[in-house]
Parts: sequence; C-alpha cells; structure tokens
Amino acid sequence: MGEGSRKLQLLGSLVRHDVLNRVNALLGYLVQVEHHTDEEEAREFIGKAKQIVTAIQKDLEFTRTYKDLGILSPTWQNVGVLIHQGRSALTDQRLFLEVDIPRDLEVFADPLFERVITILYENTLRHGVCANRASFFVRNHERDLVLTYTDNGVGVLGDRKEEIFDPGVGENTGFGLFLAREILSITDITIQENGVPDAGARFEITAPDGLFRYKPYSVH
Repeated sequence: MGEGSRKLQLLGSLVRHDVLNRVNALLGYLVQVEHHTDEEEAREFIGKAKQIVTAIQKDLEFTRTYKDLGILSPTWQNVGVLIHQGRSALTDQRLFLEVDIPRDLEVFADPLFERVITILYENTLRHGVCANRASFFVRNHERDLVLTYTDNGVGVLGDRKEEIFDPGVGENTGFGLFLAREILSITDITIQENGVPDAGARFEITAPDGLFRYKPYSVH
C-alpha cells in the first residue's frame, strides 16, 4: 500500500470514528427532547443537536478536501494574493490583518496551499480566545524562506506544539493543522509552531531553496 493510500485509509477510519461518536451524542440529545416537555429544556437540547450536525458536516467537508490532496500538480502561487484570498473565504472577518509580504513572492506548492492560509486564520478564531490581530511576514534563514504567521491570542503550550498537528486533536474536527502540514509536505515545505505561551501563536512555514521565487505579479 502506498503512503498516500495509507494516509487516506487512516483518515477515513478517524473520521468514521469521529462521526459515529457525534451521531451517538446526537441521538442522545434527540431522546432527551422526546422525553422533556419543558419548552426551554427542549430548545437547549435542540441547540446542542444542531451543533453536532454542524460538526458532522465539517467532518465530511474535510474528507472532501483531503481526497483532493496531491491530485493536481504543484504550481507557482503568489503568496500575498493567497493570504488575502484565504482571509476573504472566512465568514468571520473580525481579525485585523497586517501583511508584510513582497508583492512578487511565489512558492511552489500544492494547489490547496490557500487552504493552509485559511486554516491558520480559523485556528486563531477558534483557539485564540481573545485574539483580534494577526500578521504575515517573511524572512530568509540561510537559503530557505520562512513565512511567519502570528496572532495575539493565548498561544500554544510547550507540550502541545507538535501534538496540535496530529489528526483528531482539538475541538471541531481536529484535522485542520494536520491537513495544513500534509498539503505543505507535498513539495517538502514544513510548518511548525514556536510561539511563546500566553503571548500568541507563531507558525513558521519554511520553503527550501528552489521552492520560492520573486516574479513580478500583475493584476488583470
């Protein structure tokens, strides 16, 4: 079995397990509604049931995204454009975003690279608690390019900095950062979290020499 097939099989098992757990919880809330005549309590159980349905929907949307991983060939993509496109895809626009990226910077990555950007925003909105600002900037480290994303949220505890990239970890689906790492790994780009706890999250995306370039970008 190839590595891609093995990963798909693993993800399929994890998502099925997750969905079955959610369905069992959903059935439990529906039983509670059936046996409670108090309107206020019934509304509360229905609200929780709706949250579970939304979570199941996200699980299924994730599998749809993951199945496309590696299907299309990697391409050169303008980083600044993707940063703004990824943000515009969010329904929650409360983050104030600062971007210090050369307009002509491109990376060679899987076509799902934009999804990585959106995942970072979503991670801040879901786990940053008080976060209301985020930023993207780049620097060079030896011959590599480091694209850094930061926010002003609660940050990530030291013992969880690698764990957050494991599938099924965290609230909601728990697959977002795992998917981000998988997308980037298609062209040997890496991602790590090295922020200071209680001082905000800091994700560094490192593109090795040969996987980034500076090419004038024109708007048509």
